[in-house]
Amino acid sequence: MAKQTHQMQPRKAPRHRPVRMLLMVASVLLLAIFAVAGNEIHLMHQAAYERARTQIESASHALANQTEQLLLAVDLSLAATQAELRRLTPLQRKEPERVSRLLNAHAAGIPAIANMGFIGADGWLVSHSEVATPPPQRFDDRPYFIAARDSAQDQIVIDEPTVGRVSGKRLIFVARRVVDEDQHFLGVVVASIDTRWLVNMLHSLSNAPGSTAVVFRSDGRLLARYPDIDEAYGRSYAGRDLFTRHLPSSPAGAFSDVSGLDDEPRLIYYQMLHRYPVVVLAATDESLLITHWRGSALRIGGSALIAALLVVMLFYVIYRQLHQLELQARHLRQQAQTDALTGLPNRALFEDRLERALASATRKQRQAAILFIDLDKFKAVNDSLGHAAGDQLLQEVSMRLAACLRVMDTVSRLGGDEFTVLLPEIESENDAISVAEKITAAIARPVDISGHEVHVTCSVGIALFPEDADEAGSLLRHADFAMYSAKAAGHNGWQRYRRQP
Repeated sequence: MAKQTHQMQPRKAPRHRPVRMLLMVASVLLLAIFAVAGNEIHLMHQAAYERARTQIESASHALANQTEQLLLAVDLSLAATQAELRRLTPLQRKEPERVSRLLNAHAAGIPAIANMGFIGADGWLVSHSEVATPPPQRFDDRPYFIAARDSAQDQIVIDEPTVGRVSGKRLIFVARRVVDEDQHFLGVVVASIDTRWLVNMLHSLSNAPGSTAVVFRSDGRLLARYPDIDEAYGRSYAGRDLFTRHLPSSPAGAFSDVSGLDDEPRLIYYQMLHRYPVVVLAATDESLLITHWRGSALRIGGSALIAALLVVMLFYVIYRQLHQLELQARHLRQQAQTDALTGLPNRALFEDRLERALASATRKQRQAAILFIDLDKFKAVNDSLGHAAGDQLLQEVSMRLAACLRVMDTVSRLGGDEFTVLLPEIESENDAISVAEKITAAIARPVDISGHEVHVTCSVGIALFPEDADEAGSLLRHADFAMYSAKAAGHNGWQRYRRQP
């Protein structure tokens, strides 16, 4: 019987395999397109919020700086008025015209101050900067008078906006108590800031569509707002998240919240001022932010090409990396040139400015001077109150030194309790001596550190260019030598460098 043989036939490829491959490739491409497009839209959403946060953070910093400068100017004016009133005799303090001239002189230099007044210890208005002989009025029921009168410390009092009895305008009253040498209460000197002036300042710093700028007292009382809404005043915001959650956790930060005035969601950046009990915030309308983001997302979805999206992502990543590197480099440069504690220029930056100043003085055939300043018995403060108190004292000293100088001058901290001052383009030795005397007087004023009244003095050495040295290193050494001469002479004074015979 013959064997039957079977020839194996080749199997035919299924007809649906190419279709499946095409579907797989199409699916992968579609998934890639949607994944890339979706990722880019997500990144743009985050970037929009990040840009908005950066913008309002910058606006908040600018607002904080301007507000602090404003309060500092008003505070310095009050302190100067306070000191002059203290020097008057009891009879002179009761002369309305004399006091009015004094008040007007200190109010005239600061545009934000609408007027100033002096209220006696009995609560009666003694004099006013705009009215030499004001009608009899009592102000002992005003919160700022009560707070200043009852305060155990000489500190600024910032009242919430109130309609002034003399001007009829909505004013913010800023006050300081006046006492004699025996700490007997003599009255209150008060400056009023027109809220419209403050609102205009906020407008200039926050004028983008949907933006808001607000200044609060630290207890939640509103001082000024842009856009200005009458209903916002006279209310306490102490129960809002800003004061109950965020400020107790950090003096600055960002968060989202719904406005208590118009129920609009806002992205907010807040900041507590360093010197005064005031909080500022800048905010932007989230609905406008989302509308802008949606428009961008639709444009990206309509042009969902893989290559284009990859290029956009690549450039976006590169930009973000370069931006971060630039910020880091800028931060490192700043750290390398400033003192971390006081924010003053450090030795490296001071020496650079000194070289430039001496070169400029040589070209212009002018004089320059260096003041080398060392605090007397600073170690005793650290030993008795601790290093934190010593740091606070150094920060206060740095501010007082800066207040004694011109814009073109430079004050730096070399380290420890040593400071240097560069005075470029002075007329004569008397200019340097005048600054040295201002500095010794400023440092000698008592400093309040955590309830402790601290008294320190300083010794100042003066060296002139080109008389005492014709190059930077020698000039600095000679000023240092003169400072030690001032210490040897008994502290709290200055000495001019004299060449040894």
